[in-house]
Amino acid sequence: MRKMSKSRLGLAVSFFALAVGVAPGAHAADTAAALDALQKQIDALQKQLAELKAAQAKADREEKAERVVSQKEEPSPSEGSLRGVIKAKTGVDVTMGGFINASTIFRTKNESADAGSNFNTMIPFNNAANAHQSEFRESARGSRLSLKAVGKPGKDATLTGYFEFDFLGAGSTSTQTQTNSYTPRVRHLFASYDDSASGWRMVAGQTWSLATMNAEGINPFKQNIPMVQDSGFLPGVNFTRVPQLRVVKDFKDRHVSIGLSAESPQMATAGICTSSTATSIGNSPSTGTNPCSGATTAYSLVGAAFSGNLQGSITTDIAPDMIVKATYDPGWGHYEVFGLTRVFHGLSGANNHNNMAFGGGIGAGASLPIVPKKVDLRANVLVGKGVGRYGAAQLPDVSVASDGKLKPLSQYTAMLGVVGRPSPSWDVFLYAGMEQAFRHSVAGVTNNVYGYGNFGVDNRGCSTSGSTTCYAQTSSVWQVTAGLWHVFYEGDYGQAKIGLQHSWTRRNAFSDANGINPHGIQNISLLAIRYAPF
Repeated sequence: MRKMSKSRLGLAVSFFALAVGVAPGAHAADTAAALDALQKQIDALQKQLAELKAAQAKADREEKAERVVSQKEEPSPSEGSLRGVIKAKTGVDVTMGGFINASTIFRTKNESADAGSNFNTMIPFNNAANAHQSEFRESARGSRLSLKAVGKPGKDATLTGYFEFDFLGAGSTSTQTQTNSYTPRVRHLFASYDDSASGWRMVAGQTWSLATMNAEGINPFKQNIPMVQDSGFLPGVNFTRVPQLRVVKDFKDRHVSIGLSAESPQMATAGICTSSTATSIGNSPSTGTNPCSGATTAYSLVGAAFSGNLQGSITTDIAPDMIVKATYDPGWGHYEVFGLTRVFHGLSGANNHNNMAFGGGIGAGASLPIVPKKVDLRANVLVGKGVGRYGAAQLPDVSVASDGKLKPLSQYTAMLGVVGRPSPSWDVFLYAGMEQAFRHSVAGVTNNVYGYGNFGVDNRGCSTSGSTTCYAQTSSVWQVTAGLWHVFYEGDYGQAKIGLQHSWTRRNAFSDANGINPHGIQNISLLAIRYAPF
């Protein structure tokens, strides 16, 4: 049916008025005035209708934008869409999610790495051959598959099971030569119980550490993860994904949350001299040049390697990492603070004596919507002793003193980021992050030097190609990275987007007795195409 024009509508109203209510003796002037008043009312109503339609259209656009942002940042413990709920007969709703990821990676220095970069030990100094070779990779191993099962055993109770895998694991036959045969890797395997009436929530299984910044409250499905493509994220980001037992209490309509988590421990020993049998963190060189030979105090920090294909060994820990966290969501921004305690344990190779040391730190994070739905400012910081494990660069947690005691290293991590959304289909980001470990180096009774960053090393060959005289240890790593994501399709068949990113990373080493402190520079360019069909 065609719409009635304004003039026809006015004529119809006039005819109706004359037919039912115009007095026979009314003057023509009165009739004209009545018609004019009716026309003005009609014009006003049409104007209001147009304004209502415009307001509704704006609300629809904003709702779509919020939905797109939610799908990009908070749909799961990692990233990817969860769609297509399957109703199970048992009353459990099962949702499949994830995405197919095709990445292209170029590094100016060879790390022999895939989607995840090593920001510490694998950024080479100029003496190494890898410093003079670039690296090109194409990979689909960052693709993910997830399942989320949700049940409602009671009016206010929700039981959730979440499974998420990628393909960054490596089997014994995995090569780049013909068929990759890379194996699935566990990212998340956990169950949660949420009682909305009492505000209590429990989580058991593997997921993000409580030290990882949230986007809202303390919710395992709402993390504030950087939008970068590199699966190693960037230096300064605090995170682990580990087995844990977590209890959370929400207050004030979930504007305030407090959580406590007991998390699986592990000591970071990257950058400390290692061998096939033990980790020598005494670093007491008999020659005064090589901290990895002639160590008089060797610590067995690692137990026997697990059978199967494990990347490295597991440290012999005796207690979980304990983390307590509080968050505040007042309606503008998200704010959080946390504290952690750690117990380090090692067996002295000199006298088979078990030594322990305690570490820990204080961290904070915030996400500020500087321009609502357009520009966010994000930041986090962690300061403490023995907190290297919780930084993306994986600086070591501990060193050892001349008396054989473990010494947690003083260190800090910091990250600042800006995320912009010029439109619902575009995201741009800029991050800067840094991690710093402070020197622990003391003279021994025979004038040897113990500790991490010790003065007894010789760094004179670190800048000479082919030289083997380079025993530098990482003091700090910092990075600046920028990139974008563009959703070029979103509809009934899922979501497809493309991403570009470039990062610049500098690895700095402690100076030796001669004041030589080498550094390595890494540039990484990444391109990714992702399709989330679910």
